[in-house]
This record gives sequence, structure tokens and C-alpha cells, in this order.
Amino acid sequence: MLRPQLNTSVLTRYDAGCLFLVLVWGLLIRAGMAGVESPWYDEVITLKHLDAESLSAFLGRVSEANSPTQPLYFLLEYGWAQLFGSDYRPQRWLSIILSEISLVLVYLIGHRLQGMTTGFLAALALASSAMHIEYSLEIRMYMLAFVWAMLSVYSLLRLLSNGGKVWWSVNFGSTVGLVWTHAFGVFLLPVEAIACLFLGTRSLSWQARWFGGQIIAAGTLGVWLLQANGEKVSKAMDWLPNPTIWFNDGSNYVSLFGTWYAWMVPLEYHTKEWGFRSAVPLVIYGGLALAALVYSLVKLQKKDQDEEFSYGVILWMTTWWFIPSIFLYGLSHILQPAFFPRYVLYSMAAPFLMGSWMVSQISSVRWKGSWIGILIVLALAMGYSNTRQVYRAPWDWLLAETDKQGAAKLMLFSQYSEGNLMRKSVIQYLRPGNDREVLTLTDSNGLVEYITAHDYVIPCFVVLLDSQPQATMGEFLLSVGLTADVIHYPARRQMTLYTIRR
Repeated sequence: MLRPQLNTSVLTRYDAGCLFLVLVWGLLIRAGMAGVESPWYDEVITLKHLDAESLSAFLGRVSEANSPTQPLYFLLEYGWAQLFGSDYRPQRWLSIILSEISLVLVYLIGHRLQGMTTGFLAALALASSAMHIEYSLEIRMYMLAFVWAMLSVYSLLRLLSNGGKVWWSVNFGSTVGLVWTHAFGVFLLPVEAIACLFLGTRSLSWQARWFGGQIIAAGTLGVWLLQANGEKVSKAMDWLPNPTIWFNDGSNYVSLFGTWYAWMVPLEYHTKEWGFRSAVPLVIYGGLALAALVYSLVKLQKKDQDEEFSYGVILWMTTWWFIPSIFLYGLSHILQPAFFPRYVLYSMAAPFLMGSWMVSQISSVRWKGSWIGILIVLALAMGYSNTRQVYRAPWDWLLAETDKQGAAKLMLFSQYSEGNLMRKSVIQYLRPGNDREVLTLTDSNGLVEYITAHDYVIPCFVVLLDSQPQATMGEFLLSVGLTADVIHYPARRQMTLYTIRR
């Protein structure tokens, strides 16, 4: 049994100052984007019901439109709306605050592993990473689940260092909070069970106490499962693509290796594009994390007894990195397609912690200082790069442009009818009750007929979804004697507005 010697020193003023700098940096990044990220369909599902007259009415309406989901986040969301209003902008701040809490916990986990260097570098990297930024702004449950998972891991580390009753209670409560926020939080429990079996005390009573407590904590979800509509769950998920092991044909986003790739690359993580911006953070962070794994295996083989060496926890963190997404991948094939990296977002902390820990092991002061400098510069560059464009399609900007021109109709065009309907619901949320008619098309011949049949008393407004300006569109307009003002809105879900005139 590996008995890791973790850092048990209290945080100094210097440690607290470093943490403060990370939080300021993370807040600056997210605050600058909170007002420009238009709501997306998943967010609108709950946003449009926040004015409900009571909590029960809100939950009832959300359950009709939303796939069956654990209710803890919705309780928090509704309470936040009572304090700060139901507009989507203050709701983004709830997620931002949760993300700041998650950075504190990641810092504390890293500090527990090996001290300030590990905690600081890992928290700074997460504060700057694309996926953490995106879901720090998402008006959904993912960042709350991230917080519960980090609290669960930190409290477990305290228990491994002979933590008292308080940490037993925190560990139990964080599991309850995690599974009642998102059901796939249960995939963290096998990871923690490995830690208790191989890193914890040999006492069978201690292990029985932990396992019994976690079974009860996770078992509380049974209350929700008894009333959940399994048929509705299946219907809500049946549109998702089957996940693959290697990079998916359509997107890295829905694949096992694509998930591990997405943890560490910049804003373009959802594509298969490979460039310098993707390669540098992936190679450095991923390489350091794998180096930590190899280094720990070597130390294990040599039975290194250095009391300052926490190789057992690093080996365990590798399971934290991989096991939840593997479990999710397997479940997606056994039951139904239900695979998205955000469902196990809490796993993305592990490689950053491992890589940061590896740097803290460097014995040479010069080399250690150089690597710390490299990771700080890389993190700051990532944070800057990952905020150069918005993540969600900027409907506020597009609708403001068409409002100025008095658009009575807006045609949405993509090859996917589900995507068209989702965008239509976003517009209806942002412009409730107005006289604008929103039309949708998936057939290019139908789009040609619509454009040529328009009377052009006012311009024809066409939005190409998930698309840059198309050369074929420009050629067609010229061939029929039409001109267009073209505005491209870059985002992770990009779109292009054509204002067509005769």
C-alpha cells in the first residue's frame, strides 16, 4: 500500500497572494466575456422560465422542456434570479463565481500535493484554458459539478492525511452535491475508491466507513431516479452521435481521445485543425503530465521512500484523468449515445495538476525557475488567445444589426433542422413578442427560391449558420443581379449575415 506524504503546511501570506493573482486573472478573462456571450439553446431552456411565480412552477416548466436532469443547479439558478434578476447576464455571473471557487479548490489540491508551485501553476493553467473558460460562462450545471468534484477530491486528500470529522462530513456532502448536480458525477467515485484502497489506511473499519458513506451519498440519487422518466431521457439523448475512440469524423468533441485532447488545447478544440496554437499547450502540458506518470512509475519500481515524494497520488491522478471519460464512453455504447466532454469536465484538472507537480520536482533552481516562467507565459498567452472571440454565436450583435435595418423576416439556413429550431428558440427568447418572422431552411434549392422570390421593398436577410461567407453564395447573387452586405460573426459556433438588395 502506497502511503503518500502530502504537504500539510498552512497557506502563508505569499501563498495567498499567488492565489489572489490567479483569481484576479481568471475574473478579468471571464468578466470581459460575460456581457458579449449571447445565450445558447441549452441555456434558454431555463432562462425563459426564471420569471415563474414560484420555485415549483419553475421546476415544472423546466422539466417539460429539459431532458431529465438533477435539480440542484436549477434550485440555485432560480434563487440567484430572485436576487439579481432573470436576464442571462447576471446568470452568467453565477457560473463565473462558481468557476472562481473551483480555481481556489484546484489551488488547494495542488498545494496539498507539493506546495505553492503546483497549486499556482495548475490553477493558472485552468483559469486560462478554453474549456474551463467556456463552461465558466455557461448557464448550466457543469461548473457547479466541477466545484463539488474539486471539493470531494480535496476533502479526500485531507482524509488520507488523517483528517477529522469535519473532512468526513465535507467528503460525504460533496458527493451528495455532485450526484444531485449531474448524474455522471458518480464516475468520480471509482477513482476515489482506488485512492482509499491503495493510498489510504490499512484499517478495514476506515475503508468500510468511507465506502459505506459514499454508497449512501450516491444512493440518495435514487430518490430522483424513482420519479425520472426513462423514456424521456432516451428521447432527449437519441440525437447525439455515436462516440468514437479516436478522433471523430465530424468533431474531436465526441471521441475518447478527442476529449483528452480538448482538455489542453485552445479555442479550436472542437475541430480537427492542428496548428502551432494547438500543439504548444498540448505538447507542454500533456508532456509534463505524462512525464509525471513515468517519473512516478520509476520511483514506485525503485520503492523510493523519500517522505517528500507523493508519487502514489500522482499515479492515482492518472486514473482521475482517464477513468471518468472511459466510463462515460462505455456507458454511451451500452445504453445510448450520451457522450460529451462536459459531462466529466471535472477530469480536466488532473493533467494540469500532474504537469505542475512535475515542475515542482525539478531540483535545479535554474531549470525549475525557467519552467515556471514558461508555464506562466504559456498560461497567460492561452488566456489571451482563448478570449479573442466568443464561444456562443453572438445573436445579440446580429439581431441588433437587423433591428437597425427594420428586418421583418429572418431566414436561418443550415443543413440540420434541429440546429435551425434551436437557433430560432434563442431568437424568440432575445426578442420576445416582436413582429419579426423567423424562417428556417435546410435545402439549398429552397434558399435559392426564397431569395429570388423576395420583393426587395426591404432587404432580404439570410443567416448562414455554422458557416463563413460562401463563395458560391456570392456567385449566385451576382448571377441574378443582387448585391449583399456580408457580416461574418466569428465564434465557436460561427455564422454569417447576408443583407441582400436588388
